[in-house]
Amino acid sequence: MRFRPAPALAMATVLLIGCTVLIPPKRDVREFEINSVQGMPLKITYVSLPGPAAPTVLSSVSFSNGAVWSVAGMYSINKTIRVDASTLDVSVIDRPFDTFDLMVDANSIWLSKLTPLFGGGGDLHRYDIDTHQLLVTIPDAGSPFALIEDLLFAYHQGTGIISAIDLQTNQVKWKMIGPEKAFPRHIAYADGSIWQFSYVEKMSQFQTIYQMQKQVAAAAVVRRIDLQNGQVIAEIPIGLSQADAGIYFVAGDIWVLGDRRVYSGGFATRIDVKSNRVIATIDLSAPPYPPRAPKALPQTPVYWDGGVWLSTYYTSRGRMPGLLKKIDLDANEVADQIGLSAFDLPNPSQPMLVAGDDALWAVGDKSVLKIEAIK
Repeated sequence: MRFRPAPALAMATVLLIGCTVLIPPKRDVREFEINSVQGMPLKITYVSLPGPAAPTVLSSVSFSNGAVWSVAGMYSINKTIRVDASTLDVSVIDRPFDTFDLMVDANSIWLSKLTPLFGGGGDLHRYDIDTHQLLVTIPDAGSPFALIEDLLFAYHQGTGIISAIDLQTNQVKWKMIGPEKAFPRHIAYADGSIWQFSYVEKMSQFQTIYQMQKQVAAAAVVRRIDLQNGQVIAEIPIGLSQADAGIYFVAGDIWVLGDRRVYSGGFATRIDVKSNRVIATIDLSAPPYPPRAPKALPQTPVYWDGGVWLSTYYTSRGRMPGLLKKIDLDANEVADQIGLSAFDLPNPSQPMLVAGDDALWAVGDKSVLKIEAIK
């Protein structure tokens, strides 16, 4: 691994309502050249993010308009981060409320306001992407989870209602009640349908740690919901339970990520949207790519460099940034990986991944890594 100082860049800007305050350029910008496990040459640029010393909770990331956008949720100062993809300049945008969810379209930033005690609903706010001024508030719409053409979909965890919001009028075009309540990241849109992960027998929200440790694999399903009438048109058993499953539409398929048990290795289940069948369940901790991940907590799969990459958290060395793993779409197995813990850098939380501008971006609570393939 080679290290060299990066050229002067990364001006950090704090944007406030009615004024702009410039912070002197941050110098903690570094470049590395490394190889992945399979020998793929990579250029990695590290950019530190400004912020308080207190830990934050990174919760959502997006790529739009030539920039990476991310939010840190509860237990942190309320900020939205923008990193310019070409210059790596960092903007810090103040906002008056906590949120876990962000979605960015060509013209605006969508943020959901959390209700007290995680009520699962909250108002949905739309901000101008250039001025950061509030454009509209949609009362109690929930969290944004999908964006297609002129519609944005939001899910209300407390009521189970899915809303379709017209981007031209800022009005709710229609609503439907899903067949069962789920967490916001258990919802995806693909092939004209809503897809929802659900336990067959839902766990109590008030389980003790001991009960969670004793949890065994149990039946779970992915439900495909018709947008016209809210009815389930397919129910796909995946036969595994997860405490922190996520469901995503990536590379033309539905992906469900999670752990077989609360303390066990992670997996990725790939579902074909045309046949409504499981293509493969991929063990993320299997050889030949050690170290074994006792709890992978996989998340944010993205398509980059011919495969699906995802982020994992634990390794056999303990709580570390972990590994970025590449899944080969033909073999349906882990084909390569990048170990972030090898870098001599401040230890971030598990990064969230997003692809854009021909790069893979690993966004942490204190830094951003821009990963580029050296051709």
